[in-house]
Amino acid sequence: MPACRPEDVHRRFAEAMNAGDLKALTELYPERGRLNARKGSAALRDLLALKPHITVETRSVVRTGEVALLGSRWRLDGTTPEGRAVELSGTGTELVRRQADGSWRYVVEPQATQDLLH
Repeated sequence: MPACRPEDVHRRFAEAMNAGDLKALTELYPERGRLNARKGSAALRDLLALKPHITVETRSVVRTGEVALLGSRWRLDGTTPEGRAVELSGTGTELVRRQADGSWRYVVEPQATQDLLH
C-alpha cells in the first residue's frame, strides 16, 4: 500500500523493515533516485541482516506543496549475524516528495544508516 500522506512514509518504512521486505523498502524511494545504486541498497540490506524491529514516531510534518520535511524519533533493536544484540536510536529529518501517482516517497538515500553500521 502506498504512503498516501507524508507521515505514512515512516509507517511504511517501519512495516517493511520489520517484515524484512527489501522490495517494499526500495519502493519508498523514487525509481530514478540514488537508492537503486549499490550503496543505498547495501545500506538497507545491512539493516535487514540485523533482523530488526524498528519503531518510528513522526514528531513533525512541515508540508509545502509537493514536498514535506518530516521529523522523527526512532529505535531499532536487532541481532548481528554473529549473535550480538544491537540497539540503535536517534532522531531524523527526512525529505519526502509527492509522486505523480499521489504517493509519497523519500527523496534522499539512507546513507546515514550505512554510516551507523560501519
